[in-house]
Order: sequence, then C-alpha cells, then structure tokens
Amino acid sequence: MAAISRRIANAAVLAFLLCVAEVMASFLCWSGTPADALPDPRFNFWYLEVWRLRYWAACFFCASLVWLIVRSCAEGRAGGGETNAQYSFKKLALWLLAIGLAVSAELGTSLWYQRRLPWILSFTMDATDLHLYLRDHLTGWTLVVSVGLVLWCLQKYKVRRRAGGTP
Repeated sequence: MAAISRRIANAAVLAFLLCVAEVMASFLCWSGTPADALPDPRFNFWYLEVWRLRYWAACFFCASLVWLIVRSCAEGRAGGGETNAQYSFKKLALWLLAIGLAVSAELGTSLWYQRRLPWILSFTMDATDLHLYLRDHLTGWTLVVSVGLVLWCLQKYKVRRRAGGTP
C-alpha cells in the first residue's frame, strides 16, 4: 500500500513539475510583462496561458494514457519472475518512454496551440515563426524541467539518507 501511495505522490509531483514548466516556458517566450496585451488589452499573458493550458491538458492526458497502457503491459508480462537486469532494463525503458512522451506532449501542445492562435496575437508571443517559437518554448521547457528534476532528485536523496541513518 505504501508503494502505491508513493507512486501516486511521485506521479503528482512530476505532473505538477511539467505543468509549471509549461507555464514558465510560455513566460520565457512572452515578449513583454505578463500584463502587456497588444493589440487588445483582453489578451494578456494569463488569458492566453490558460487557453494554452487547455491544449496542454489534452496532450498530457493522452501521453499519460499511453504511458499507463505500456507500463501495465510491461508489468503484466514480467509477472514478478524477472532478473535484476530485466527489471533495470524495463525501468530504464519506461523512463525513456516517459521522457519521449513528455517532449511529444510539449511539442504537440505548441503546434496545436500555435496553429489555433489568431495571427495578430502571435506577435505578442513571438509566435509568428513556428520554428523559432518551438525552439524557444522547448528550450525554456527543457531548462525548467531539468532544474526541477535535479532539485526533486536531490530532495529524494536527502530523505533516503536520513531514513538510512546516514547524516
């Protein structure tokens, strides 16, 4: 039971990290202050970001569903009789799949959102050039996710060291 609650907590932390990275990447792409809204004052950063987060939620849900299906298939095939090497390979493969799906969800969100964004609003977000927009957004997203994962892993390492009795 503790392992299941730990998995749920880890999944929640990762989902929160990806959501924060999504918002921070958009903020880094924004060409003004969050309250700037040209040409229409209704379309400020937060309005457009909430709009973008709806696309992100759909892409994230689909990527999560694919990951859960693959993970349940991998767990079902193993059946508990796997060697350490098989377990390590499965764990590595699932992490690589998760990374690939997270990047795919981010790229899918950016493509879907940018295509739906009214052309006049794309000036505010520097989104008139799709390649530049994707590069800038993915760079910011990668930076935030990397820093977040490093901090999360360091925190987990500290907790494990304390639980093991090592100072």
